[in-house]
Amino acid sequence: MAMGGGSGCLPRWVVRPVSTGSTGKELRDERVKVEVVVDDGKLQTALDAIVKAAHTGQIGDGKIFVSSVDDCVRIRTGETGKDAIG
Repeated sequence: MAMGGGSGCLPRWVVRPVSTGSTGKELRDERVKVEVVVDDGKLQTALDAIVKAAHTGQIGDGKIFVSSVDDCVRIRTGETGKDAIG
């Protein structure tokens, strides 16, 4: 099992010249963090899909970190490993 996570949980603020009655800041876009756990055999497919969906070519597209997951437990049923992911 592998886990991939996107980075950036904080909003990005853009500062523009202040006009009368304006604070000079506006929320440009909101960043999200996504964590996904997939079977090793599906890792590359998942990475390709995330990159394709997230790529804009602009600063702030994000990063993907891949790390292994030793085990998983579905609390409701007690299933473990691959059975708990599905």
